[in-house]
Amino acid sequence: MVKAIKVMLIPNNVQKTKMFQYAGASRFAYNWALAREKENYEKDGKFISDSRHLGKKVLLVEDNELNREIATALLEEIGISVGSVEDGTDAVERMNEVDDDRYDLIFMDIQMPKMDGYMATREIRTLKNNKKANIPIIAMTANAFEEDREKSVRAGMNAHITKPIDIETIVDVLDQVFGTS
Repeated sequence: MVKAIKVMLIPNNVQKTKMFQYAGASRFAYNWALAREKENYEKDGKFISDSRHLGKKVLLVEDNELNREIATALLEEIGISVGSVEDGTDAVERMNEVDDDRYDLIFMDIQMPKMDGYMATREIRTLKNNKKANIPIIAMTANAFEEDREKSVRAGMNAHITKPIDIETIVDVLDQVFGTS
């Protein structure tokens, strides 16, 4: 079965379609408008530059391949360099191995098979390297209730984004975390 999902993310005349293969047989077509580097788009009467986070480096922790591809595409469209792993255990291992300036932020899924995002966050917060232990961690999850947000904060996360994700929400959270606007 082929599902076409149209997602208008950024008001712009430039259209781009991305095809994602999921679970072997299903295809999801995401047709969205993409702003190019250094172009601006408007949100609530205010222009937002999609290049202000250009060069930031994030670790995306997501077990679902389709979600990982979509999030990576969205983040790369605003100039963010994305590294990814598939589970919380991999995230903790990656953060142990990399230099402390390798990533500026982590987007963390919550429900993953080996180690969930809450436990992975708690483990990262205990790393001996202070910079790594204090990296901003953003929950990126389908868990949308207030108690889910509170649980994210108790685990040591800095913010909580619910899926499906959109570019405006990502930019807003990045602005909050990095103190830009």
